[in-house]
Amino acid sequence: MIESTMSASRHWDQEADVVVVGYGGAGAAVAITAHDEGSTVLILEKLPADTPTITRHTPNTRMSAGAWISATDETGAASHFEAMAKLAHETLDEERKEVIRVLAHNLNENEPWMRKLGMEWVDSGPLVELDYPELPGSEFLIVHHAKPSGAWRGGPAIFKKLTENVVQRGITVCWETPALKLIYEAGEVRGVLCVNAGKQISIKARKAVVLTCGGFEFNPWMKENYLRAGPVYFRGNRANTGDGITMALQVGAALWHMNCTSWRAVLKTEDLAFAFPQEPASDVIVDKRGSRFANEKYRGHAFGYDLIGFNSGTLKYPRIPCYWIFDNQRIKIGALAEIYAHCNPPGGVSGPDFYEWSKDNEAELDKGWILKANTLGELARIIANDPDNEGMMTSEVLEETVNKYNQYCRTGNDPEFGRPKDTLVPFSEAPFYAVKLWPGSTSTQGGPKRNTKCQVLRPDNSPIPRLYSAGELGSFWGMLTENGAGLGEAFVSGRIAGANSVLESRWG
Repeated sequence: MIESTMSASRHWDQEADVVVVGYGGAGAAVAITAHDEGSTVLILEKLPADTPTITRHTPNTRMSAGAWISATDETGAASHFEAMAKLAHETLDEERKEVIRVLAHNLNENEPWMRKLGMEWVDSGPLVELDYPELPGSEFLIVHHAKPSGAWRGGPAIFKKLTENVVQRGITVCWETPALKLIYEAGEVRGVLCVNAGKQISIKARKAVVLTCGGFEFNPWMKENYLRAGPVYFRGNRANTGDGITMALQVGAALWHMNCTSWRAVLKTEDLAFAFPQEPASDVIVDKRGSRFANEKYRGHAFGYDLIGFNSGTLKYPRIPCYWIFDNQRIKIGALAEIYAHCNPPGGVSGPDFYEWSKDNEAELDKGWILKANTLGELARIIANDPDNEGMMTSEVLEETVNKYNQYCRTGNDPEFGRPKDTLVPFSEAPFYAVKLWPGSTSTQGGPKRNTKCQVLRPDNSPIPRLYSAGELGSFWGMLTENGAGLGEAFVSGRIAGANSVLESRWG
């Protein structure tokens, strides 16, 4: 850690009580909370602002499906989160339990806070859409979905309302101003060195700096060295390149949850920089050989752990990639990717990070994103010729897999993987199709370790003075997360960081 000695002579180009690095859901929550507590706030955002015709600002909150959780009973919710941590064999000492209790308590406050901002939503009800409904305390969690607002729906609808609140308060956003490093003087964080219009500028934080600049979804080195499977593709904000992790390390921060992400299966093509998440509730998913390996009605935020198993015998990852296999019945239902923000440009205003999926899937078939064959045997041969398959799939294995699956559909029982009876839909109509899937997600969880006040901690658990974090950058969540956990915690940690940062005394 290098400490600056330029405090007396440093020129500050701008200043505010609280400087927020990153303008997503967490950053908005910090800014709104700090402002409402009487402090001046400045948001630094790496991306450019939108134009009337192009969407350029794409934080993960905006790119999400728009689900967020709240708790109806904080004690019950805390028991659920502790059970998730135990299931993942994570450290569950008194420090972590206290963090969980604070998270659960503040999730209980999500609904009134959202209502205060004018947010509208639809509830799923207890035990619906949770990934771990069988664990204790699940009945005390509710998954909410943003109510559409005109052409705005899902994550875009939520971020639209957050933006309205930021604008109404007159909070300044410095667009196209990436942070380079924290300014650390006299044993504390005092500001941010960043770039604007090609010029380095110094931003003074009279009270605190709050890092809300996301994870490392688009930092190849960090993904390769922390997530330990590959390739891994993400569908969120391409500006999330681990900047906050680097800045926090430079001032002595400890890290946690670096190997964690809300894993799922995604479709990734060479044509696009981002990925599409896929949730096939029917049909089958097979490994590179053509065999099923999991319940396809999988837990949406943990399926990637099924994908990343390394086989020491073959020295391969036999499920990277895997293949979603289905017949013509699924094609006739409609678009394979239609509910996510990448397919729902905010307000209908498109941009470089959006793609409109065709309703009949014909455009994607023409692009080769969806493979097609008249028989399963022919489909297996097409897959085997794909370099990513390494020639591992055979017609015999894939045909045997589908025949066995169809038998399970007829009996209404899947003895291999326990798939729910109502999701067992047999293959009955040619042609047949395949989509190549990879491990991926929307966001990573890892980053600087933080305490119940969202202060960033050193390895000895002492807080780094005047430094806070919120959102996915050092998330409270570990290996397992619930549906809506990312946005739910973004709002919680943003409020906590905002409320505590304003309690710091002004310096200088």
